[in-house]
Amino acid sequence: MSSEDKFWKDIEERFKFFLMLAVLCACGYLAWHKVIYIIFVLIFGGIAAAMIPLYKISQEKLEELEYLDEDELAEAIRVITKANQIITEYHFENPFLTSQLAQFSNSIQVECSTARSLYQEKRQKRERNEFFQQVERERFEDQLNEQRQRKGVLYGAPPDPETNQCPSGFPIRATENLPGNAYRGIYYSPGEADYESQASWCFDCAEHAEADGYRLSRKGKSRYRRYR
Repeated sequence: MSSEDKFWKDIEERFKFFLMLAVLCACGYLAWHKVIYIIFVLIFGGIAAAMIPLYKISQEKLEELEYLDEDELAEAIRVITKANQIITEYHFENPFLTSQLAQFSNSIQVECSTARSLYQEKRQKRERNEFFQQVERERFEDQLNEQRQRKGVLYGAPPDPETNQCPSGFPIRATENLPGNAYRGIYYSPGEADYESQASWCFDCAEHAEADGYRLSRKGKSRYRRYR
């Protein structure tokens, strides 16, 4: 049995142990009507209640902390820390109960430390990924701006040189097969009859295509206009 499996098994056993003590003390009060039993019911019941969130975690089979995402780890840390805080507030003169609580508290602190380390690791990994994604976006934008300058346009992106497919986010295909200087070419929206014509440039919306000198196909009406 792994250390994490043992941890969650300990949670289950201690939860049932304190719950059983609370029930026995309640029975003792019913039998002998001693106030001390009610006090013990409140104490042991409170401990069991503090352990319910941890017991729920174990029942939901979250034994392997490394499988939790960043938000789930943060919630696990919060629950474990709160439960441990409640449990450590109880003080007993009985050496056995004191020992049981100390062992349980130590187990929680070890597991919480593991969760915190994993949380920090996953947060740093996410931040690194976000940084590199931002760098890639900026590099793509720089390259795109250079290509636009060479093309003499303000918007859009070139199609794939091998497949002639437009990149994601640029669904409008533009051709440059018009004589004269009135327009650079024609743009086509998805669904139009000539949409698969050889594209020389791609746009994200009809407004940008028209701003760069392309006109709408005579055969269709663009559905990709950007309204203000």
